Amino acid sequence: MNNRVGVVSAEGQDAGWSLVLTLGADDTAGHIVGQPNGTYLASFSVTASGDYTISIERTGNSLARNASSAGTATTFPLLAFPNVAGVGSFVSSGASFAGQAGAAATVWVSAKDDFGNTKSQGGDTF
Repeated sequence: MNNRVGVVSAEGQDAGWSLVLTLGADDTAGHIVGQPNGTYLASFSVTASGDYTISIERTGNSLARNASSAGTATTFPLLAFPNVAGVGSFVSSGASFAGQAGAAATVWVSAKDDFGNTKSQGGDTF
């Protein structure tokens, strides 16, 4: 039995809800939809990795602003997209590489996601 009461808008978001993720001066709107079990599902899509602040409102009243104390916004890390086979890219630290046969050499490689953001965590397969 669903005790949740709400009106769903034409876009599929429950009426009155607002979800905004902020990175620097850029805002990304999300959607909040009520679920049959009485919980709410928030969805969003970002194209840049970074420390975001989140603001959730219901009919203009702030419900959450990922704050450690009331009225104090904090940030949380968010990765844009993991690398998957055939997606993303890598770059080396130099335009060319010269090594000597039989001698150890070091090459630095940085993984980038599909949006060009440098990956900050390991585990990508090349």
